[in-house]
Amino acid sequence: MRKLLAVIWKEMLLVLRDRGGVAILLVMPTAMVLITTLVQEDALRAVRGGRTSVLVAVTEGDTFGAAVVKGLDASGMFTVVRVLRGRAVTAELIREDLQAGTHTMGIVVPPGVAERVAAGADRLLARMMPAGLAPATTAAATPLGEIAVYFDPAVRAPFRRAVVTALERLSQGVEVKVMMGKIQGFMSGVAGKPASGSSWESEPHITVREFFTGEGGAAVMPSSVQQNVPAWTLFAMFMISIPLSGGIIRERDGGTLVRLRTLPVSPMTILAAKVIVYMGVCLAQFSFLMVIGSQLLPRLGTAPLEVGTQYGAIFAAALAAAFAATGFGILMGAINRTTEQSSVFCATAVVIAAALGGIMVPSFLMPAKMQHIGQLSPLQWGLSAFVDLFLRGGTITTVLPKLVKLVAFGWLTLGVAVLVFRRRE
Repeated sequence: MRKLLAVIWKEMLLVLRDRGGVAILLVMPTAMVLITTLVQEDALRAVRGGRTSVLVAVTEGDTFGAAVVKGLDASGMFTVVRVLRGRAVTAELIREDLQAGTHTMGIVVPPGVAERVAAGADRLLARMMPAGLAPATTAAATPLGEIAVYFDPAVRAPFRRAVVTALERLSQGVEVKVMMGKIQGFMSGVAGKPASGSSWESEPHITVREFFTGEGGAAVMPSSVQQNVPAWTLFAMFMISIPLSGGIIRERDGGTLVRLRTLPVSPMTILAAKVIVYMGVCLAQFSFLMVIGSQLLPRLGTAPLEVGTQYGAIFAAALAAAFAATGFGILMGAINRTTEQSSVFCATAVVIAAALGGIMVPSFLMPAKMQHIGQLSPLQWGLSAFVDLFLRGGTITTVLPKLVKLVAFGWLTLGVAVLVFRRRE
C-alpha cells in the first residue's frame, strides 16, 4: 500500500506541475458547455415557454384578423408586433424588415374572411333546412383567402413547419367559431329562444396535455442544459487521453519507466496509480461542470441543470465513464510512439466518437443508420446513462447495462495496453 501511495503521489505531482494542461482540461469543456448551451437557447425557447417576436399585418376592424392576433398572443409562443417604428405593419414593411434581419417572421391576414365564412354558413343552412326556414342567400362560394407567412431565409425548416401548422390550426379554429356562431344565432331565431347560456364555446372541449415519460412519474423539462452539460463533460473526460498518453510516452522515452522498474515496485502498481490519479482528474472535471450547469448557467438566463435524486447512480456512472476514459488514454500511450502522434490520434478518435455518440448533435436527430453506428461509441453509453438519470428518472438498475459496457471497455483497453507494454519489453 505504501508503494502504491508513493507512486500515486508521484503521478499527482506530475499532473499538478502541468498547470496549463490542467487548466485546459477545465476551461475547454466549460467554454464548450457555455457556448453551445447559450447558442441553442433561442431554438429551445418554445419548449420552456419563451416567445418569438412576430410581425402581424391585419386590417383595422377585421374580426377574423383580430381573432388570429388574439390566438397568437394567447398561445404563449409569440409576441405580436402590429406597429413597427411608428408605422402600422404591412406586407411591404414585413418584407423590408425581414430582409434587414431585424425579425425572423411575419404574418399577413387577408381582410373579409369572417364575412366569407358567415356567407358559407348561410349556404350550408340553405342546403340543410326546409325551404321555408332556410336563410335567403345569393352569395356564390368564393375562396376564403390565404394567410401569408414570411420567414427569414435563415430560419430552420422544422421551426417553419411548426409555425405554419400552428397557424393552420388556429385559423381553422377561428373559422369554426365564426361558423358555429352564425349557425347558433340562426337556430336560436328559428326556435325563438335566446342564445345566451347555450354557447358552443361554453361546452367542454378536448384538450391536449404534454407529459415527459420517466420512471416513478418523474418529469423533467428537456433543455439544452440537460443535453450539453453531461455531453461535454464526457468529451472532456476522454480528452484526458492526450496528457495521459503523452506522459506515458515521455516516461518511456526519458527512461523514467526503466528507473521505476529497478525499484521494488511492480508494473501493476505503476499502472494502478495512473488509473487512480486520472480517474480522480475525470471526477474533478465532472464535479466542476455539474457546478457550472447548476449555478453559473442559470445566472446567464438558461434553465438550471437538474440531476434528479439518484446520486449514487450518478456517481457510479461518472466513475464508470472515468474508468473507460482512463483506460483509453493508457492504451493510446502504449500504442503510439511519439507525443505528436498520440495527440493527433487521441484528438481525432475522441472527436469521431463524440460525433457518433450524440455529443455534438443529439442522437435522435441522426439518421437511423448513424444511430446504430453510434451505439458503438463509449461516449454514447455514458451520455445515454446520464440522460436516463437526469431526464427519465432512471435508477442504477436502469443504467447498469450501460455502466457494464463502460467498465468492460476500460478493462479491455487496459488489457490491450498491458499486452503492448509486455511485447515491447
